[in-house]
Amino acid sequence: MSTEFGMNYKIKAGDSLYKIAKKFKSPSWLSIYNHPKNIKFKNKYPDPEKIKAGEVIWVPSPSFIQIKTGNSYNGFKPAMRYTDPTGLASILVVTNGTIMPKITPKLTPGNYYRAKNEVMNSKLFTQDVGKLWNRDTAVFMGWNGKNEIEDRSEAIQAISKFIMKTYSTDDDIILMGHSHGGNVMVEVADILIANGHSPDKINVLALDSPVRPEYQSNNPQIVTQTYSLKDWVQTLGNKDTSLFVKQLFMEGRIIFPGGRHIFNGSNNIDITSSAKEFFKNNTAPKGPCKWHQVTRAYKFIEGLGLQF
Repeated sequence: MSTEFGMNYKIKAGDSLYKIAKKFKSPSWLSIYNHPKNIKFKNKYPDPEKIKAGEVIWVPSPSFIQIKTGNSYNGFKPAMRYTDPTGLASILVVTNGTIMPKITPKLTPGNYYRAKNEVMNSKLFTQDVGKLWNRDTAVFMGWNGKNEIEDRSEAIQAISKFIMKTYSTDDDIILMGHSHGGNVMVEVADILIANGHSPDKINVLALDSPVRPEYQSNNPQIVTQTYSLKDWVQTLGNKDTSLFVKQLFMEGRIIFPGGRHIFNGSNNIDITSSAKEFFKNNTAPKGPCKWHQVTRAYKFIEGLGLQF
């Protein structure tokens, strides 16, 4: 398995290395031409201006896409499409969950997940998981993480549009998200299937997602949900922040919802025992309730032994 993601591109009539780099948003044509995977191509075409149609060249894959929601932490980087000679590709798309600045002020989409090297880096985490599951391409898409239905809806639409624009309906796709990011991906999957993607080619991994009536999959068999009854954040996630504030200031009270931890008809995995073992020698990423945060760590995900 390659240590870097990318796909082969078949050069078309009229293509130049500059046009290919521009098409795929590469830093420069030299980053493609001088890549170690293209050494044979470079030797065959010592003059980069004389490449020929029909040749295949390897193009590095994007691994970090920032999407624009109502208050995104950065702008949107345009999506790109790869041409896979087989016509099929295996894709991993990961998104973050809810971010509460007053509780974890340093947490951002970019450092939401803990990678294999123990660094909080969502891009590296996504690449690590992509390699673990033998994906051709692994992409992290970050949204603002606000605990409001409007912001999640914007993220759902942006991620859905990205996937439909970038990948084929025949591609094998894993959608992965933590907390409300899992709910985002549940909805993304339904949109993809409604637009021609086969349920047999899509899997959703929801990591400790709050189970709410508005986020129920039309295809529950494609969803895998991790959960623990010790996870009280999953329960609180059944209500948006604005509703908590409204109750507190207008009614003088907060009603905590009696949330659910599992999706009906889905593959629900109780991680309590696995987490107990993990905590003997490891810590969960920072955040309220370690039982909720543990699935943000690559090392824990790897230990679950999930296969897709």
